[in-house]
Amino acid sequence: MDNSKRARAAKFLAWQTFDLQRVMVFGFKQFSSYFFENFPGYTLSPLRLSISHLESLFGTLKFHAHGSLSAGNYGSSLGRIQLRQELKLTARATSHDQKSYRDQEVHISGPTSVSTLNTDHQQSYIEIVAHFVRYGYQGVKEFIFPYQISQSTFQGRQGSSACTLIALVMGFKFSSELIGEPKKVLEEGWFGHVVSSISEGNKIFDECFSAAGVRGLDDEDPKDFFINGYNFQDVISNVRERANMKRKSVGIFVSGGRTVVVLVWENGACAIFDSHRHLQYGCILSHSLPSKENELILWLAKTSQKFYSTSIQYAQITWVEYNG
Repeated sequence: MDNSKRARAAKFLAWQTFDLQRVMVFGFKQFSSYFFENFPGYTLSPLRLSISHLESLFGTLKFHAHGSLSAGNYGSSLGRIQLRQELKLTARATSHDQKSYRDQEVHISGPTSVSTLNTDHQQSYIEIVAHFVRYGYQGVKEFIFPYQISQSTFQGRQGSSACTLIALVMGFKFSSELIGEPKKVLEEGWFGHVVSSISEGNKIFDECFSAAGVRGLDDEDPKDFFINGYNFQDVISNVRERANMKRKSVGIFVSGGRTVVVLVWENGACAIFDSHRHLQYGCILSHSLPSKENELILWLAKTSQKFYSTSIQYAQITWVEYNG
């Protein structure tokens, strides 16, 4: 090493030893600015830049995509990460005062003006009449609950991220109990299952995801769907395949950070229970006749546009089995 190189090296080492002790440098950009100001004419050649947050994010995305991250499953993978983060943040913010809710009067319009909903699974019954949707799908009818009955408003809540847990609880009730297809007026049994599923799902969430409510759960490989335009044929085919099995099935449908549950009867009839609040309304239960899976899925897409002003671009369906 010649004298000039040795002098430059000594100068750099002296700067590195003393100047950095006097100056606080944050980040590579600030370090570069400070370096070039003190050593004009020199260059920086970083051997490796570690972007830990991006590396961890894409590593998690790839894990949720089963090692194969693509445009088709990016949305659903990101949705699961966002949902998990929201659950963690909400659980962290949940105070003791939010866990033991008092009975609250529910005011609704119509023949029944006031009912009291309790947390002891002996809920008062509110008559909810079915109506066929306005989108022209004659095989689908929906039951729209009042504003106070949703995962975010039930018993005085102000928000909830427990939609996946509520979907699993409703699926368990459906698979383990005799729940017939809803008729023109929602039966008292159906009403009780809807309300208790919301209550139990929120309770499990508030108690830091106690596994007691979803024990004995087996899931098949989740199916990811990329919706090109308004083509839901792949989603419809997946639901129709389950309906053709002629046995009860429960599907967890995730899209846009929201989870609903798909219920399939032995005769091929289907239903979707959406526990979220829908603007001035509460949760919604929809029911389709056999061989009308296409109308039910299109109904869900229209509902998303109507109440959330968003279109379904990515979706995932996981068919689950309850073994105990």
